[in-house]
Formats: sequence, C-alpha cells, structure tokens
Amino acid sequence: MTRIRLAQADDAEAIARIQIAAWRQAYAHILPADFLGGLDAAARAAQWRTRIGPAAHADAPTFVAQDETDAVRGFAHTGPVRDDDLSPEGRAEVYTVYVDPAAWRQGIGFALMAAVDDFWRPTNVRELLLWVFERNADGRAFYERLGWRPDGASQVDDFGGAQPVEVRYRRTLPTP
Repeated sequence: MTRIRLAQADDAEAIARIQIAAWRQAYAHILPADFLGGLDAAARAAQWRTRIGPAAHADAPTFVAQDETDAVRGFAHTGPVRDDDLSPEGRAEVYTVYVDPAAWRQGIGFALMAAVDDFWRPTNVRELLLWVFERNADGRAFYERLGWRPDGASQVDDFGGAQPVEVRYRRTLPTP
C-alpha cells in the first residue's frame, strides 16, 4: 500500500536517487549517455534539500510516496506557474513526478498526482500544467490517462549537448 506524505529534508537522498534512476531509465533514448551517467546524486540531493521541508510546503510542496516498508518509491514537486505566456492566476505547475523504475506501474505515479490535486483543490487553482519531453511516449501516455492534453506550446533546453523538445500539457483540476 502506498502512503503519500510531505517530503522532509532527510528525504533528499532518496529523492535524488529516484530522480537519477528514473532519468537514466526513461530518457536513455532522449538524452546523451554521458550526460545521464554524469548525474551526481550528492549534488542533486543538495539541490533537493533547498526545495523541501516545512518552509517550502506553503506554495511549492514536494510529496513522497512510501511503500509498505516505508521506503521512498517516488515523489512529485508542484508550485506556482513559471511560464511567462500564461497568467499565474488560477494555475499551478507540476514541476516533477518520478517513480523508482523498480516500482513502475504499481499506481505510485497516480497516487502522487492525486496528492498534487488534493493540495491545489482548496485553493483558487483550477488548471494545472506540466512539461514533458516530446519523445517520452510512456510519460505522455501516463499523463493522458489522467486527462492531461498538450496545448501546442513547446520549448527546447540543453541537456549535455542534446536539445530535446518539451511539450506543455494542461488539465483542469478535477473536482472530487
């Protein structure tokens, strides 16, 4: 059974480990092998320590999913919209959602996305958005099963010399 809770500072190492493992598995056909191989868990954990904990939970929470052994198996990070072309009023963004590849297809991603919905539901947020690699067919299929749809916006960023296209997805926050 999956349990979702707010991330704490001591979750940073698990979050970093999951993020790197998920990137290496999911993006092997999108990003360069040397870039993925060079991802540094200690540096990533240090970044996560600045994003999690009680102070961050007010407007940009990170949720973790624990399995029956209390091991962290996935996480989701959400917060204010960062896109300049959209009014932030009534909108929020899902920055990341990753699950340990050893626990894929066990409902953890769905549980994390439900926690994101539950966080925003009592606020004035009515629409969520996220960015996903255009060539990430599995990720896109996951989001589409949850009702997300591409809105036509795209962007390109640099990842170790590769410049994959990312597409923006949107979804109206479902009512309970």
